Amino acid sequence: MKRSSKVALHRDHEKGSGTVLGIALIGVISMLGFVAVAQAQATLLSHSVQGAADLSAIAGAQSFSDPCARAESIASLNRVRLTRCFVDGADVSVEVEAATPTLVSKLLNRFGMTVNNVRAVATAGPPDFASVL
Repeated sequence: MKRSSKVALHRDHEKGSGTVLGIALIGVISMLGFVAVAQAQATLLSHSVQGAADLSAIAGAQSFSDPCARAESIASLNRVRLTRCFVDGADVSVEVEAATPTLVSKLLNRFGMTVNNVRAVATAGPPDFASVL
């Protein structure tokens, strides 16, 4: 009889420990999900900014009058800022950047860490037929 009362006492002492473990596990899984979503947002933003840079460079290269003005117009339509434009003959090189409006950057800024803007560079111009031959 004494033996079973000790077992019952031991079981009573551990009551609710599974709940605490479950809550901790849910917290860890939630944090991993948050990190995965933040990484996905950063990747999508990077691809979007690179696409905007490519489009801006192509538009500038196709412009007859002011390539940099055309590149800036296309950049603003794609919600990025043209930071550099360089014309070398028929080639146009651009650099664009966009702010990182993600929740992660806001949290990191709150703790004193700075998050840089996303930047992309692109060059466009007519094909170089001499290198093909």
